[in-house]
Amino acid sequence: MDTEGTLKALVLDDEADARFIISNILNKNGYDIVQVDTIQSASNELAKNSFDLLFLDYNLPDGNSYDLLSDDLVKKSPTIICSAYLNSEQISKFMELGVKVCLHKPLNQNRIVDEITKIKNKTDENTGN
Repeated sequence: MDTEGTLKALVLDDEADARFIISNILNKNGYDIVQVDTIQSASNELAKNSFDLLFLDYNLPDGNSYDLLSDDLVKKSPTIICSAYLNSEQISKFMELGVKVCLHKPLNQNRIVDEITKIKNKTDENTGN
């Protein structure tokens, strides 16, 4: 969270419609959004900024979000992974890294809101707010 109390989220998805939908949901729930469509652009943003939430698609043109999550920069931000193609082994690997939840596409707005509310509440508990 920045000094003004605004939450900041990074949304990584190569599908413009998915980025738009996810960003709108997060924005309505108090997040300022940075949208990117490749692992490289996400990596660049993570090098410049800190985020209160990472919402990452799994399969991308230049790799997958697991490659990004192995970076120490990402481990400090609550992370949600979304994909139509996650199997139980991949989900287990993500959870071992500390991913909060893996969502299957097509995404459900109520489920997204529920998950980000849990993350926000947990963050408030940890910071004493």
